[in-house]
Amino acid sequence: MFRFVLLAVCVVLRCSQAASEVPDSFVNLVKTSCLECHNSSASIADFDLEEMINEPLSSNLQSWEQVVKKLEAFQMPPADAEQPRLDIRISATQALSDALDAFANKHPRAGRVESFRRMTRYEYRNVIRDLLSLPIDIDGLLPPDEMSYGFDNITVSELSPTLLNRYVSAAQKISRLAIGRPTHSPGGKTYRVPPDVTQDVHLPGLPLGTRGGIQVHHLFPEDGEYEITIRLARDRNEHVEGMREPHQLDLLLDRKVVKQFTVRPPGGKKDSDDAWTKPTHENIDRHLKIRFPVTAGKHDLGVTF
Repeated sequence: MFRFVLLAVCVVLRCSQAASEVPDSFVNLVKTSCLECHNSSASIADFDLEEMINEPLSSNLQSWEQVVKKLEAFQMPPADAEQPRLDIRISATQALSDALDAFANKHPRAGRVESFRRMTRYEYRNVIRDLLSLPIDIDGLLPPDEMSYGFDNITVSELSPTLLNRYVSAAQKISRLAIGRPTHSPGGKTYRVPPDVTQDVHLPGLPLGTRGGIQVHHLFPEDGEYEITIRLARDRNEHVEGMREPHQLDLLLDRKVVKQFTVRPPGGKKDSDDAWTKPTHENIDRHLKIRFPVTAGKHDLGVTF
């Protein structure tokens, strides 16, 4: 029984000696320049260096980090107190800093990360750009991620069935774009001018001397002929506003005019009683259609008056 107890005591002692300790050079600096204010009785700023130098280094890691910062910035000892020699200050502080670094290397704290997480939609966009060299309109493929305090990766561990379907759908569209064969049948995309965009002034990105219209950055998936149809906005009476005289409408590809259209106000027509009827706007833009060849890639497509 006595041997067992003695053996246990020896093991405890050996373990305590193996623990990292505060370097002797720094202990000497503390005793000569710090204990007057930071002792067990005074403990100014809640720093009891008298107790800390007798404990293992790992017991006060954060406190020792603060001590190193104060000494390196010459904030301690105070300016009105007796200062240690510069070479002693530097060497002792370096010894403590090296001891802290050595302990951190032996006991790394990598933190905790999720074992599985999805990418945010902007991370997804960047991965597609880097892997396939393919710029994609991610806003139209995936919904925005929830944000909190400016961070949008707070819900990346969640993947609902609806969101999973959006990612699968996005992958299908991106894969078709990557190989240049979108579908076996022609597709289409509609761009609408927001109702609050005025049409009587010049819009940025369109040629000088023009007014109104729209400019979009469209990705043409492959070389071929594309059909562009322009539809003029109507009011609640299905009339195109401002049609009191002919207007010239330009279709542009990469700021070069592809086709110039003339839009004329509608005229009346005779009915069965040989009387003129009220002009109709139903077919006023029916001729605003053209088919022309475009090379694959992203192009600026513009329509303006």
